[in-house]
Amino acid sequence: MDLCDLHTTTRAALFWIQTSFIPGVFVFVLVIGLFLNLLSLWVFFTCIKSWTRSTFFLCNLALADVTWLLNLPFLIQYHLGQLFWPFGEWLCKINRTLYHTCFYCSIYFITCVSVDRYLAIAHPINSFSLLTKRQSVMVCLAVWTINFVFSVPIAQMAVIQTCPDNKTICSLYVFFSSTKETLPFSLTCTVTGCLCPFFAICYCYSTSMQRLQKQCHQPWHLQRMAKLSKVMYSALFIFAVLYLPYHLIRNVAIGLHAAHPTAIGPPLYADSAFAVEMAIYESGKKVHSKGRQPSGNLEHVVFFVKFIIAWIIPDVPSDVKERIKRERYLTMEYLHNYELQKLRQQLGEQSNPTAMPSQP
Repeated sequence: MDLCDLHTTTRAALFWIQTSFIPGVFVFVLVIGLFLNLLSLWVFFTCIKSWTRSTFFLCNLALADVTWLLNLPFLIQYHLGQLFWPFGEWLCKINRTLYHTCFYCSIYFITCVSVDRYLAIAHPINSFSLLTKRQSVMVCLAVWTINFVFSVPIAQMAVIQTCPDNKTICSLYVFFSSTKETLPFSLTCTVTGCLCPFFAICYCYSTSMQRLQKQCHQPWHLQRMAKLSKVMYSALFIFAVLYLPYHLIRNVAIGLHAAHPTAIGPPLYADSAFAVEMAIYESGKKVHSKGRQPSGNLEHVVFFVKFIIAWIIPDVPSDVKERIKRERYLTMEYLHNYELQKLRQQLGEQSNPTAMPSQP
């Protein structure tokens, strides 16, 4: 697709999406997302003294989001300037590569948190031997490395296109002319970066739900299962609304370019739909980034509000501030020791069947 003639009448809709709608969404995402993720990192490094496996995964999730957000100022300038890229070819390649890398790193770190929750519920005794803190760090490094390696082809496909009016365009690989390269690459990313994590998350949550249903003979079992079911349905909703449509429309857009290389109508409609879906995805991804996973993203928001209010208001006693920090620490520890405590409590139910597990 030639991006130089988007200003023509036949492509006016796509031109408006690229130069008005997308940059507006990116500005909103940058302001909200950068604040929330930097706040997350600040809490991780200053308030949480004892890191768990989920802490490593959630921290790297925030790092991936921050890295992605730092690319947005370049893209905002690019789209507001009517697709004029003044930063050179190398920065174009770096920007597109980091965009793609952080995109899939976020998905994989969400999956890691789901697997961590599954291990804590389905394998409480062997959980800490199956996945240690050291191994969690290695998993994080592997996620970054693998996704960066898989994103290297983006640097090859992201090229500077020079228009007749000497305007330079940083091409997105979806609009790249050679569909022999882009379609297999997009399909591979869809399978490995979307479908596989999606099925893994479904398996983890469904198995965890089944495990809790078998043990649902105490009120706190019901509460635990209700909370997990909300998290599971939320994760499935986010995938169904954001991740899956994004990949579907992207593949359709590239496929129409391959099937109708000289036609204008079908590929143009697909390009417009993909551009809109990309903006909606990024907006929804960042808005829901603090509530999409168990063990903390929703809990982080509640904790952030309480923490900031406690430190802004000068009359809040110091013991209240320390209690808020301690409350967060206990929440993180309770998440990972929950099933182990439950087994200990079940052994004690023979003498005291109404006993409740205590916080660690």
